[in-house]
Amino acid sequence: MSFRETAEKMRQILELQHSPIAIRLIKSDEETPKNIRVPDKRPRHCQPLMLARHCETLQLTPDQLACPAAATAFGFAPLPEMISSGKMLHTLGLYESPEAAAETMRTMPRLKPKSISALVVGPLDDFPIRPDVVVVEGLPEQVM
Repeated sequence: MSFRETAEKMRQILELQHSPIAIRLIKSDEETPKNIRVPDKRPRHCQPLMLARHCETLQLTPDQLACPAAATAFGFAPLPEMISSGKMLHTLGLYESPEAAAETMRTMPRLKPKSISALVVGPLDDFPIRPDVVVVEGLPEQVM
């Protein structure tokens, strides 16, 4: 079954509004794809996911990812002190206390540092390479 057929079947069964999103983690010992667009601006990780819903496929390298928590999760960079301490996330109103934010950051799953060199994100329908992860966005009753 092709990626397009798989995406269509998932859309039908789950009644999804958009295509599932494919993500490929390019390992450090792999060559980065040459034919996949690199964004002009440094997006946060959620922005390429949103663009993928609208049929865009992008490649992100460590220096192009603007979100420090995502960069840490993907092994691109260490977490800055203002985030790891929980101070910034609490100040932004995302957590009730700095301690709660710090605990979340401490327990956040992370890939081994420098184990991947890039991410490729795009709609599963026409994803150019085999994905490692498929993200399904929908209402709770759709994805449960």
